[in-house]
Amino acid sequence: MGSGLPVLATVNKGNDIVDIIDSYGVGRVHTADSTMSLCELAKSLLADLDEGSQYHVRCKKLFNDHFSTEIAVKNIVNALC
Repeated sequence: MGSGLPVLATVNKGNDIVDIIDSYGVGRVHTADSTMSLCELAKSLLADLDEGSQYHVRCKKLFNDHFSTEIAVKNIVNALC
């Protein structure tokens, strides 16, 4: 994320990361058991990259909003107080 690379993820159904990936538009996420559908998602992601989509911008925004050092420090301090 911090490097601006898009996500291709396989996760369990009901995982909250699905909503995060979809809402930020940072890649594709797969919750099915089919390797064929995962392959189709990968092809779709590659096609988006070829079209010059702005994944790198959205990925960096997601990283800064949720995973940056500053956010981690705030979360730790809030948990201790």
